[in-house]
Amino acid sequence: MSPSRRRPSAGRRRSSGLRLSGGAWLFVLATLLIGLVAIDTDANLLLILFGICVGALLLSAAAAWLGVRGLEVARIVPDGVMAGQACDIRYQITSRRRWLRLHSLRLGDEVIGPGGPAPIEVFVPCLPAGRTATVSVTRACPRRGRLAFEAIHLSTAFPFGLLRRSATVIIPQSTVIYPSLGTVRERRWQARRWTEAAADGRALARRGDDEFYGLREYRAGDNPRRIHWRRSARAGQLIVREMAQLGTHQIWCVLDSRIPAGDAELDGRLEEAISCVATVACDAIESNVNVGLICGGEPPLVLPPGGGRDYRLRVLRELALRPANHDVRLLDCLRRIKWPTRWRGTCLVFAGRANDDLADVCRMLAGAVGAVTTYVPGAPAFDAIYSSRGPRRWIAPRDDSMDRGEFALLGAPT
Repeated sequence: MSPSRRRPSAGRRRSSGLRLSGGAWLFVLATLLIGLVAIDTDANLLLILFGICVGALLLSAAAAWLGVRGLEVARIVPDGVMAGQACDIRYQITSRRRWLRLHSLRLGDEVIGPGGPAPIEVFVPCLPAGRTATVSVTRACPRRGRLAFEAIHLSTAFPFGLLRRSATVIIPQSTVIYPSLGTVRERRWQARRWTEAAADGRALARRGDDEFYGLREYRAGDNPRRIHWRRSARAGQLIVREMAQLGTHQIWCVLDSRIPAGDAELDGRLEEAISCVATVACDAIESNVNVGLICGGEPPLVLPPGGGRDYRLRVLRELALRPANHDVRLLDCLRRIKWPTRWRGTCLVFAGRANDDLADVCRMLAGAVGAVTTYVPGAPAFDAIYSSRGPRRWIAPRDDSMDRGEFALLGAPT
């Protein structure tokens, strides 16, 4: 098993006895009336009809009792999906029976999403003995947060729908819904790279691909596309362009999640700001820029600057699960942080609204970190760097990021 795949422990099974379905009470009552009338009148036709009804009840009881025995079920969900992306949930139902097919199996799953309960219902018409049926369900994920899976309910009322046998298995699992990713229109924070490098004394990494560094003589193994032909003609020998990039660069994404409770408009603007933070952070990490993340609230979140795929997923996960803050000021959280010199860089502050507290935050960060720029949804600066329209990027789940939960056999196979 891959290290990135999580396998929960076997679920706890709770089985229930036979229960009469909704219309079965009328059938039982009619059977009793037919039996009483048949005994009272001694009518052979009524006695035969009474025997048929009793036989149907006995057959329903036997079929329902064996219905959920010898079954093995697995729920397969991805580790995470993007908001606005469909979540593919798969259920694998395996029959360990040696004979007898399974008919009319109903599977229900308790799912709690960011907007509240969202139960899933699946129907399997037929499952041969010793075979596995895979059923896929697509669940829309319009908002960031967490999809929590609790219990799987199995039930069958085959063949007549009179008696139902059910079993409930507790298998806690979850899927993180990451913030939606838009597009970056302009990377304004990269314009400060050369100035910050000179101020901090950082060296340039030569032979990079970011900026023009200088000219030099051609050496064996140099890229022929970098030959400066005009200068080579003047010098009488081959001259190549030498490119450079900054050896180290980092930015800070600071999120002020404090908004009044019950304000739907500000809540939507905060979600847009969080999507912008996720987009900028992913774009910077993919550009080989270290990104630090600070989020207000209780407890405050401080992620030191880092990079790489695992760090990107961690940033997205923290942003996905960060609740709205109604009480704690971001400035109070920042005052509790010790700022080492190695954390200096460009600071980007995102908020759902602009207020006096945000101005105080910018002044403090300017002294502790470096140059500060504020981005608030609806402001020209925000629209200049971020767009929620256009082609969006998804983080496609890999095969080893699927979370598989199983539970033991429900009774002995028949």
